[in-house]
Amino acid sequence: MFGAPTTGTANESGGWSVGGRLGFLPYPNLMPFVSAGYTQTRFDQVNLTFTNTGLPTNGFLPATTYSGWFLGGGYEYRVPWASGLYWRTEYRFSEYQSQNIPLLGPGANPGFGQHATPNVQTVTTSLVWKLNWASPGAMHW
Repeated sequence: MFGAPTTGTANESGGWSVGGRLGFLPYPNLMPFVSAGYTQTRFDQVNLTFTNTGLPTNGFLPATTYSGWFLGGGYEYRVPWASGLYWRTEYRFSEYQSQNIPLLGPGANPGFGQHATPNVQTVTTSLVWKLNWASPGAMHW
């Protein structure tokens, strides 16, 4: 691109997904599940520097939005001593469509760019409080 190796960091600044999950109850308080669906994410602008010196190249890859799919799995555990409290942990793999991102800036050669096919792996764990106003004594997954 610039005659010398360059480097930059891609930071994911936001994303959303819609999908579903399917689970079963091997024990009364434990529900393992798989999940899948559609996802979209945005990566911020990548400012490039020369790898050997760390100096800026005056070139960058613009912020880019990607669409794709996700597949995951995890479990939900109903905490027996706290009505409505669940502990959920999930692993998710997201893969996004390939894009050719143009290299921009005063130091960039026209026609150069980066071909990217990003994927993101995420592990989340959370405590979830489920309210059940319809039937207060019942526990629902």
